[in-house]
Amino acid sequence: MNFLAHIFLSGSNALTQVGNFVGDWVKGSMISVNAKYPPEMALGIRLHRFIDSYTDSHPIAARSIALFRPVLGKYAGVAVDVIYDHFLAKDWNNYSKIDLDLFAQNFYSSCIRYYDILPKNLQPLIPHLIISNRLKSYYNIKGVAAAFKIMEGKTSFPAKTDETIDTLNQNYDAIGNDFNQFFQSILDAVAKEFGINNFCTETSVTQ
Repeated sequence: MNFLAHIFLSGSNALTQVGNFVGDWVKGSMISVNAKYPPEMALGIRLHRFIDSYTDSHPIAARSIALFRPVLGKYAGVAVDVIYDHFLAKDWNNYSKIDLDLFAQNFYSSCIRYYDILPKNLQPLIPHLIISNRLKSYYNIKGVAAAFKIMEGKTSFPAKTDETIDTLNQNYDAIGNDFNQFFQSILDAVAKEFGINNFCTETSVTQ
């Protein structure tokens, strides 16, 4: 799961959304997390870790990842995280009563509001996230390709965007079906584990 799915799976509390978003930038035990961050944000970080663990062990996600392994090797899972965000954005109205653009803008406002408590090494990403409207950009393949290009420049992600997009296009319906099955499964798992089961049915997030 990438940015959009992590935030969406947090429910409607803004600090929990922010905590889930920053999860990859926060290390250490939940004891240290609980001591450092507000409770709602710490909950989001714990939720992030749960989602990552659940995804890593799920056979449907593994099936999608296997399609990209010949091109990307160990980075195939990273690609599928982004691609699953594409299918969430594309099918957004199946999961949320809030317009995707409004959802994204609400989240960007939360990042600005809580900027000072974000991990320091994450803070420089926030302006780029907002300017590019990254969450909404996943809606089309062009936005997915742009995300891969950014990853190529800033991480060790392989410079194989064209081949990755080709693989996506060749298996588009199968991956979309994988996503829909997997996402219903993770919605149920998050509801059971965290009691978060009213996904984006309100017009705004709670602060």
